[in-house]
Amino acid sequence: MGAKRFLLGVACAAILARVESSSTIVNKTAPVVAEYPDELLFSSDADADSSLVAQLNHKAINKTTTEERFAEPISSWFGNLVRKLYSKTTDSAGLFGSVFAWLVSTLHLRSWALMGRTPSDLANFLKLPKGDALFKSWELSLLKRYIKLLPGGRETKTTRLLDVLLEHYGSEAELASVLITYTTYNIDFKARRLLEALISKSLDAKKSYEGVVDSFGIDTKLALALFKLTLPFLNSNNLNALLKGLLKVVYAKWRVAGVPLLEVPKDESFFVSTELLLLEDYVNSLRPEEKTKTTLLDLVINHFGDEVEFEHVLLDYVLKQPLRKTTNALLEALLTKRQRAGKPLLKIPKDESLFDSRELALLDRYVFFRPKELTKMTLLDAVIGSLDSSGSEAELAPVVFKFAPAYNKFVPARTLLLDLLRKCNGAP
Repeated sequence: MGAKRFLLGVACAAILARVESSSTIVNKTAPVVAEYPDELLFSSDADADSSLVAQLNHKAINKTTTEERFAEPISSWFGNLVRKLYSKTTDSAGLFGSVFAWLVSTLHLRSWALMGRTPSDLANFLKLPKGDALFKSWELSLLKRYIKLLPGGRETKTTRLLDVLLEHYGSEAELASVLITYTTYNIDFKARRLLEALISKSLDAKKSYEGVVDSFGIDTKLALALFKLTLPFLNSNNLNALLKGLLKVVYAKWRVAGVPLLEVPKDESFFVSTELLLLEDYVNSLRPEEKTKTTLLDLVINHFGDEVEFEHVLLDYVLKQPLRKTTNALLEALLTKRQRAGKPLLKIPKDESLFDSRELALLDRYVFFRPKELTKMTLLDAVIGSLDSSGSEAELAPVVFKFAPAYNKFVPARTLLLDLLRKCNGAP
């Protein structure tokens, strides 16, 4: 019984599609009487001077143009049938329902293609959604299927779909914003191919990346999304080159106007955020003479707004994640900046708590990873440099000799004791 219903449904769909196609063409191939008023066709004056032939344009009468034939709107009855059936293919309609809907919609799509319906006609009828919902909608899937039925290679079909979406959104900037945002957070290779085609098309028209950036209206939020897109290895080489070309222009504008403030989290999550990677990439793009004026540390402190708050968050994070290259570089830059300014490196305790403190552990890391171009420094030098004006080596020595042996298993404490012994013995 189910097989009979299936075959009957397919046969009915084929007949209905054929009827729609033929009726549309037949109705459009009889345009003569409807296009001219009775007064002209049956005027005695026209008969008297035999000027009827002169008054009538026989080409206009006998010719049914392609534009006229295809200007007729899509039949709402047939269109709604296809729309309802095809939408069920994305639901759990079962194998029979999905196959039947696919066959019926394919027959109608082919009939529309034979009648010369453009992808824009179908898009207007389907009323495509906007935003991220577009890329997961059955309407877009149906439109893509229709474009596949039309002649042309993959590039031609991508161009057709891009043109339809540009018409649907109304501007490059709006479509670019949706595509960039969507592809940043979704692994959709077809959407990435569309983004690549959009950037290439705009670049061909504007002749420069500056024109594309202005046309897309790339702000700080979109710049961050563009940078995120370059991180995973999911793009074609051409798309990566296009994205980096856009970022290069954005960075050039930032060098002139200043880096805009990012909405960065003011806690440890900042050190694993894309915002930090973006700032680091921006600094790396600077010329050598510019890097002396703008450092990553300066940008990060500026975004935190308070150096003391940044220091507190940084020190806690470095101890938890000691192997992260970027945060170690920030710690080195912070302590080096303080040393050059003649300020205490860190606020360290002057009693037994020194030997298991985070400050001593951080100073030990700083000495180990310290830039080579700076003068040689021992952990003892770093600890003394962290004492305030009232502290001195003479005050520190009794504390070290008294408590350091008890913390022999703690490497910084052992290192501090050995440094003090070498200095007392006159060793360099």
